[in-house]
Amino acid sequence: MYTKGITFHVSRADSRRFLPEVTQLAAGGLFDPAVVPTTVVPWEQADRALLEPAIKLVVDRAAAP
Repeated sequence: MYTKGITFHVSRADSRRFLPEVTQLAAGGLFDPAVVPTTVVPWEQADRALLEPAIKLVVDRAAAP
């Protein structure tokens, strides 16, 4: 990339800007937020799950003692 003069920019998504619209879509039943996580694991398996590829990992602490 350096020899081609290409600049690659990365950053965090500005999710706060889109939150009101997404919340409205979810409240209206037009968007199901449950389909976003690709992997849901219990707290005890978090260390192994973090090593596996996932688009959106959710670690559930509800069952933790």
